[in-house]
Amino acid sequence: MKTVYSAEYSAKYDILFRDAFKALMDGGVDMSPELDQMSEDERKNPRFTSLEEYYTRIGDLARLHSDNVKGSENNEGYSKYSKYLMLPMDEIHGNNVFSIDPNSRAINVPASFARNGVSITGDELAETLLFEIDRFFDTTDLVTTDIYVQWTNPAGQEGASKITMVDYNSKPGKLLFGWPLTSKVTVENANQTNGQLKFAVRFFKRESGNEGRITYSLNTLPATVMIKQALYTNWNDLLDVDDPAAELAIAIENGPASDGPSAEFPTIYQNLGALAYLDDGNLDEDKTSVNLQVRAVTQDSGVRRYEWTFKPSYIQDNKVVTGTSSVVRKAEEYVLTTDSTMDPTKKYYKDLGEGGFKTYDPDVDGDFASAKSNLFEPCSNYSVAWEEGNHVTGTYAVKVYNRVGKSEVNRESAIVTIPHPTDIHFAENGDLTGHTWLTATEGVLDTKTIRVNTVATPAAKTTTAYKWEYTDTIGGTMAELMTPPDDEGISVPQSVSASLGINTPGWYRVTATASLNEEDLYVVSSTCRVLAPIEAPAIYPDRNKDGDEQKAIDIADGEQAALEIQLLGGLEGPLKSDGVTYKWFRNKPDLNGTEVLETDEDYISGLNTNRLVIKKKAGDEFETFYCVVTNILADKTASTTSSQFIIV
Repeated sequence: MKTVYSAEYSAKYDILFRDAFKALMDGGVDMSPELDQMSEDERKNPRFTSLEEYYTRIGDLARLHSDNVKGSENNEGYSKYSKYLMLPMDEIHGNNVFSIDPNSRAINVPASFARNGVSITGDELAETLLFEIDRFFDTTDLVTTDIYVQWTNPAGQEGASKITMVDYNSKPGKLLFGWPLTSKVTVENANQTNGQLKFAVRFFKRESGNEGRITYSLNTLPATVMIKQALYTNWNDLLDVDDPAAELAIAIENGPASDGPSAEFPTIYQNLGALAYLDDGNLDEDKTSVNLQVRAVTQDSGVRRYEWTFKPSYIQDNKVVTGTSSVVRKAEEYVLTTDSTMDPTKKYYKDLGEGGFKTYDPDVDGDFASAKSNLFEPCSNYSVAWEEGNHVTGTYAVKVYNRVGKSEVNRESAIVTIPHPTDIHFAENGDLTGHTWLTATEGVLDTKTIRVNTVATPAAKTTTAYKWEYTDTIGGTMAELMTPPDDEGISVPQSVSASLGINTPGWYRVTATASLNEEDLYVVSSTCRVLAPIEAPAIYPDRNKDGDEQKAIDIADGEQAALEIQLLGGLEGPLKSDGVTYKWFRNKPDLNGTEVLETDEDYISGLNTNRLVIKKKAGDEFETFYCVVTNILADKTASTTSSQFIIV
């Protein structure tokens, strides 16, 4: 065991040395040997000045602890002296810790001990072996168990040492304990040689009121270390040694485990909040993972622990199916505080390095503004990432426990749901079509219903809303229909379809939005063109473009004549027409006229326009021409035949 300590722990040791010295004096222990070595000023605030001095009194502290426990009926083995029997802080963060893997049950022997051994034959409390194990294993908090080290010494003698030196504050999530090696373990004898010390650790619980029944037991695999040879010394032949540390050995062998008084409920000051959704990456790559976090504080001296539970849910036949809840994580981490000023309702922790933290004390660690760059808040995180074939959707929650000795209470966080990735799309044949036609009754347009059908996943948990928009211009800006264009109105049922009653030609579309946990996904329909019944072009009957009555055109052979028609109007704009075509014919309409061609002898120009220019052929007495005017709208046409032009 180290007998020096680093400056890193000086403040904490100074408090320990002061408080332990005062506890001994208040307990009636004669401290005159130490007081006689102090100056007058030092005696005003007496304290130990080294670990050596402290360890010479550890037996007295153990006796005070034992007497205090025996004098109480309700403290379950905990006393105000328990904290003075904890482990040395430097050792906890060193490299000479025996780590125990609770899964493989193996004890990892530090390299220095494997190479050099752990003690010398005949040593008495000269070495304390320090152990570390995960505090929580499966559903058991190992702090609540009794700990024994079973051993076989180099002489083949068997025994067990009860552990009372424990620490579950210095390393979050870890239980640390010390095994002081007595002479029973190091076995001094006249024929001593180097020998093997074989040992294993056992954690167990007894049934309350029936100490003979074991209700829990966790055993490690045996480990072996060397006890090195020393000269044999028969102390009884030399002198009568007054060794107070022997009392500590008795307390270690026979003393009760340290538990504690009633624990206070923890306060969760950063809870789980509502989430949106966790995506499989097909919709939003930024939503493929999420980190859940809670932060809690305990106002007593208890130890926190966190227990995350997860109840899966998944989609089967477009229905949400839930699974069985299970514990998925138990861990506490520390995050750097972002507070600009000290919050009196919180506890802050100073980072000591190598995973060690201590409670922030302004009197020791300085003011908050100066210390905050190294101050942390305890929390527990659970990261969830989308994995193909692995259900990560469902409900998550965490219980925050606080334990003081055997007393443990907990408080539950809010429950957060990560739903199945939301999706919305149009069902088969559920989108709007390219165009649709209205009908008319006695010149009045009838109302027609257009409808969309969408599919939202998961249907049982998703709310779908619809927003209709309209424009009367090709490529124009869509405006939301705030009021329905007729009495039927906009129907927005809480299902997977929506309809709109209309009697106004134009372009329509609808946006369907699926909302889940305040997150919106949407899909926009195709644009539907709504058309009134097509109209045929209206032509001035028997009139030329100036409105004069059409008459026979008398021209000489070889002279040109312009044949021109004029529309009355009414087809202007994209709601009436996509275009008008002109096709000229010769001879009478009722005689199956022949289409005028560019190759015709009398053709001059204007073949596909409203103005045809021709010349009179020599020898022709007369000839008639007419034009078929066609209105084109979407996939329909309507035509009108003009009156005849007669060339004489």
